[in-house]
Amino acid sequence: MQTQKNNNDPNWLPESIGPYKILQIIGMGGMGVIYKALQEPLDRIVALKVLPPQFCSNEEVARRFDIEAKAISLLQHQNIVNIYETAARTGSAILQCSSSTR
Repeated sequence: MQTQKNNNDPNWLPESIGPYKILQIIGMGGMGVIYKALQEPLDRIVALKVLPPQFCSNEEVARRFDIEAKAISLLQHQNIVNIYETAARTGSAILQCSSSTR
């Protein structure tokens, strides 16, 4: 379950997104936010790229998000994240990647 957004606080974090406990913001960009998160069932630290709902309803943006995930999943290098999962949750698209920090 994702906690409701508090638009008055720029440092606000959701408590969780699905099975992921949100720990901190890693970065923000034009298409969304990247969070450091704990995948609680596996006790694994991951990075979550989350596209906001307004982008998910745009077919072109959703298509580019899928292409990005597929392209990254084909690459294998120590300096490139591994893709674990892509999903749509609560109106947002999520890309779950490996994280180099614990």
